[in-house]
Amino acid sequence: MDPISSIQPTGSKLQTHGEMQAQRQAQARETAETFEAMFLSTMLSSMKMGIDPDSIMGGGQGEAAYQSMVSEQYGKAMTEMGGIGIADAIYKEILKAQEAG
Repeated sequence: MDPISSIQPTGSKLQTHGEMQAQRQAQARETAETFEAMFLSTMLSSMKMGIDPDSIMGGGQGEAAYQSMVSEQYGKAMTEMGGIGIADAIYKEILKAQEAG
């Protein structure tokens, strides 16, 4: 047996076309959902502009940072519960772009 044929690749795995496509679709879905969560977070933050802070929290920079985090988490939660359809539309457009390119 010659020494070259006995060499085995270490740690490398060739992906099939189906596996690569499934991975691209998963990444596209994640990107679309991340975008929708960010959009909803920004929208929720904008809705709070101009509203006086609750007297319970006292306002200030701490409350502003807290409200930002709350809006971000609300956006993520809304997206996880189905969102408003933005992620689905973006997902379809990403897949179209991948097929065309």
